Amino acid sequence: MADRPFEEELESLKSDISHLRSDVADLTNAIRGTSSERVTDMKAQMQERINATRDQVRRKLQEARERSGKAMDDMEETIGQHPIGSIATAVGVGFLIAKLMDLGARR
Repeated sequence: MADRPFEEELESLKSDISHLRSDVADLTNAIRGTSSERVTDMKAQMQERINATRDQVRRKLQEARERSGKAMDDMEETIGQHPIGSIATAVGVGFLIAKLMDLGARR
């Protein structure tokens, strides 16, 4: 009779260990699922940031193109209104650049 309670205790212990293993397996799976969800969420957030930055760069590039186009149009208009002065200015600037380059070569 003394063996009976011992066997019952042993079976109870085995049952508890089995439940513990099951709980640990469930916990491990839950942790994996949570980590996977976090990685997926972080990946989605990074993709959104990349897309937003790409759109912003495209807008800035388009604005720069528009500004440079306007500057070219303004310059063409100015040259068209004052062709002689524009030629004189271009010759003068070219002369100055040539002199500066000549001075730099002498040193």
